Amino acid sequence: MDVKVLIRTFVFYFLTSGLIIALALTFLEHVSKFYSFVNVFAFASASFFLINLMQYNVVAENNPLAVKGFLIHTILGVLSFLCLTTTMLILHSFKYSRSDIITIMLSLMVITFVTYLYSYKKGFLDFLG
Repeated sequence: MDVKVLIRTFVFYFLTSGLIIALALTFLEHVSKFYSFVNVFAFASASFFLINLMQYNVVAENNPLAVKGFLIHTILGVLSFLCLTTTMLILHSFKYSRSDIITIMLSLMVITFVTYLYSYKKGFLDFLG
C-alpha cells in the first residue's frame, strides 16, 4: 500500500466531504430559526443521500463486484435509519428531554451497529452467497 496515495486520498475526501458537512451544518444553523425551512432541510438531508451516492461512486469505480452487496446493505442501513427516526419521534412525543433523547438514540445506534456487525460476522446477512 502506497502511503502517499493513502494520504492524498484521505485529504481529498476530508476536504470535500468535510466541506459538504460543514456547509450543511452552517445552513441548518441559519434555517433553524425559521420553522418552515427546518422541515424542508430535514426532508432534503434524509432523502438526498449524497454521502451514499459518493460511496456508491467509489465502490463502483474500485470494486464493481461489490456494488450489489453495497446496495443491499445500504437498504439495511436505511431501514435502520427509519427505525431510529421513528423511535426518536416517539421519544419526543412522550416529552423526553433533549439530552435523554440524544443519550437513548446514541445508545440505540451503537447497539444497532454492534448487532449488525455480529450478524454480518456470523453470516446472517450474506444475501449474495
